[in-house]
Amino acid sequence: MSNKSQSTQSQNGNNGEADLEAKKKKLEAELERIEQELDTSVDEMRTDLTDQLHPRNLIERYPLHALGSSVLLGLLLGYKGRSNNNHNGSGGRSLFSMVWREFKSTATRRAVRTIFNYLDTQLDERLGTNGESPGDKEEE
Repeated sequence: MSNKSQSTQSQNGNNGEADLEAKKKKLEAELERIEQELDTSVDEMRTDLTDQLHPRNLIERYPLHALGSSVLLGLLLGYKGRSNNNHNGSGGRSLFSMVWREFKSTATRRAVRTIFNYLDTQLDERLGTNGESPGDKEEE
């Protein structure tokens, strides 16, 4: 081979390597961009899911379901507590049973209060009263 053909092959080899390096860098940049988008998407999805499954949001979205669930749970726990108390020699006055009874009572009151607050808010929004009773408005 002549020097001229060797130099052309050398230049073609360098150009090929440069092209491969450029493609490699381009692919790496694209991969990095995709990874960032995926991370952002996963973070947004995690935040949305956490917000949607927060108990307060579930109660606000489904107040009647929450009320029914809390009543059913209260009845089941109350029934279980009564059946256990009948077999307890101390008449059901153990510290645990008193604390448990108070916890159930407080949880029920709080759930009902949250539901009524939600219903009041919904009613105010639909009526457009903004929390004012009809007697609060001045007659024009």
